[in-house]
Amino acid sequence: MKYKRKCKPEDFNVFGITDSNVLRKGINDLINPLKNLAATLYIDWEADIGKNNAVVMEIVHLIQKRRVYFHIFHEIDMCEINHVSLACFWILKLRPFFYKSNPRVNINFILATSLFRYTIESVAHKNNKTIDYPTSNLNHAFKYRDLSKESIMAIAESLIC
Repeated sequence: MKYKRKCKPEDFNVFGITDSNVLRKGINDLINPLKNLAATLYIDWEADIGKNNAVVMEIVHLIQKRRVYFHIFHEIDMCEINHVSLACFWILKLRPFFYKSNPRVNINFILATSLFRYTIESVAHKNNKTIDYPTSNLNHAFKYRDLSKESIMAIAESLIC
């Protein structure tokens, strides 16, 4: 009997619409750390930051699709660093957040960079590791370069020594 490989996303029911409970939890998991980080930057999340809810939901859905991809095609669970790297990628790419008083300020860059650094530092601390990252190069890359999802993941993993 010949094995027929499933190749199309529609062959996997898990690539359908993200369950509403998973979506709600994913939105909270994305927004809550950003709110906390905004507070450390003296930004009042509720008063200063607006968001495009449809784009935030799309980001959560895209992260879930990648999680499923890792599970199906690589038989691995996505770690915290990869999860946050994807969130940062999509925040930089889709720009779901904006300053209510000045939409020209790139708050997405500020939030993504802060989330990335916070996660790297947190994971390194949990694992008794050190961090070695060039701040100015990382800022420049996040702000001006067209980084792929995979490159952000690789950068994150390589920073923890």
